[in-house]
Amino acid sequence: MRAFLLWLALCISCLGAEPELVVTQFGTASVVAPSAPVEKAGWLVLPADPSFLVIDDGKRAVLAPSKAGSWWVILAYQTEAGQQFLVVTVTRGKPDPPVVPDPPDPDPQPEAGKRVVVILHETEDITADLARVFTALRAGPAASYLKDKGHLLSILDDDSVGPDGKPSPGVVAWREQLGGLAMPAVLIAEKTTAGTGKVLAKRTLTNGDNAASIIESVKKTGG
Repeated sequence: MRAFLLWLALCISCLGAEPELVVTQFGTASVVAPSAPVEKAGWLVLPADPSFLVIDDGKRAVLAPSKAGSWWVILAYQTEAGQQFLVVTVTRGKPDPPVVPDPPDPDPQPEAGKRVVVILHETEDITADLARVFTALRAGPAASYLKDKGHLLSILDDDSVGPDGKPSPGVVAWREQLGGLAMPAVLIAEKTTAGTGKVLAKRTLTNGDNAASIIESVKKTGG
């Protein structure tokens, strides 16, 4: 393409006072015509565009692109000195700027309040490390924090049954809240006057968890 345009420029430089291409705008259409009559005119547009038409027996050309951009309209014609070329650039508007999505809203800060902290586990989950976590949540700084804030701690065994020998309704209700999370898991919910509100956070406990990390999860929910 560059070599072709350089060749065109060289030809045009030899034209002297030859005709020029004049562009007349009609809405979104550009009508291109030489400033003086020429012989054996041939038209070309680069890059190609389906809207390009040659009219009036080759005397004029029309370009009405459907999108913004720039095109070279080229007229080849014959003189006694041989074939000559005229080139003009047709531009329609500016390319549409890229659509920049709005930044996501920052995560809303949780409303401070009392929480229900539930740890749901299976009997076989109890290891020495997990037992130490339970002890630290029931006594010591973590336990004091929960008490001072008015939070309620419940450590529930998934195998618990009621007096009728059936699974404990409370355990069943919390198990349903797990949503596929593996046990042992911690669930943190709103504490309301009616009991328990919506679950604000939940996650599976890992070997790296301790009482302090569970208290940190409570704090993140505003507790």
